[in-house]
Formats: sequence, structure tokens, C-alpha cells
Amino acid sequence: MKKVFVIIAISSLLLGISCTKKANLKEEIAQLEKELYDTTNTKVDEKTALLLVDKYIAYADENKEDTLSPVYLFKGGEICMNIKKGDKAIELFNRVIEDYPNYNKAAETLFLLAFTYENVENDIIVAKDKYEQFLFKYPNHELTEQVELILKYLGKTPEEIVAEFEANLTNENEVVAEK
Repeated sequence: MKKVFVIIAISSLLLGISCTKKANLKEEIAQLEKELYDTTNTKVDEKTALLLVDKYIAYADENKEDTLSPVYLFKGGEICMNIKKGDKAIELFNRVIEDYPNYNKAAETLFLLAFTYENVENDIIVAKDKYEQFLFKYPNHELTEQVELILKYLGKTPEEIVAEFEANLTNENEVVAEK
């Protein structure tokens, strides 16, 4: 009986410490988010941004089943993408896709993964593959038209896009003139 009491006491103590740690981490995250998104700052403080990303990851690592975990990983990916830390953004977006396939922003996560490959890492081949995966998995998503347009012009220079646009415009004008 004494052993059972000791086990219960230790379990309760560990549970209490775990809950306190989780609450403290959420408070730290809230404070860092407030600092990072302070509208009086004209430039993003990269040190604060990376510290916040580390806290997001720590929270997700310690609370894998918590519904905030994919949210935090997604936010961390967005931050890394925006401060041009492509490798880290890709890691976090992939983690959301793999660990939380039913996350309500799964489609947006895949889109941002492709976008990161295209615009941060300049890896057009992988970006194309990810955009195509998006179209396959989410053919009716609100971003589908945008992805189709991206794929149409992916890897082309602005000059090539303008030339193609002008050629299409000329062809349309010729068809109208013939009628």
C-alpha cells in the first residue's frame, strides 16, 4: 500500500511539473509573438524570430498530441520562410505534413513548402514537384488556380513571361480581327 501511495505521489508531482512547464512555454511563446509582431518595429528582429521558432519546436516536441503543436510548427515554418531560413522552413513544413496530415492547414502547408523551394531555395525542380503534389492532393482547393498559374510560369524569366503574354495577346487580336 505504501508503494502505491509513493507511485501516485510521484506521478502527481510529475504531472504537475509537466503542466507547469507547458503553461510556462505557452507564456514565453505569447510574449515572443508580441515582441516579434510589435507594429512599432519596422524590421523583423531575426534573433527574436529564431528564439520564437525554437520555442514553437520545443512545445511541439514536448506536446506531440496537443492541437497547438501543428499550429506552432506551421507558424515557425512561416517565420523561417519570411526571414529566408529555407532549410528550417522546409524542415518545419515537412514535419507538419508528415506528423499532422489531418491538420486544417495541410494544403496551405504543402503550398508554402513548394513556395519555399521556389522562392527561398531557388530549387525549381523540387518546387515543381511539390506544386504538382498540391494539385494532385487538393484539386478543389482555393489555391488551385494560383498553383496552376505558378506552374505555367515556373522557371521563366520576367522577359520570357512578357514575351509569352505579348504573343498570346497578338494571337487573340488576330482572331478577333478575322471575325
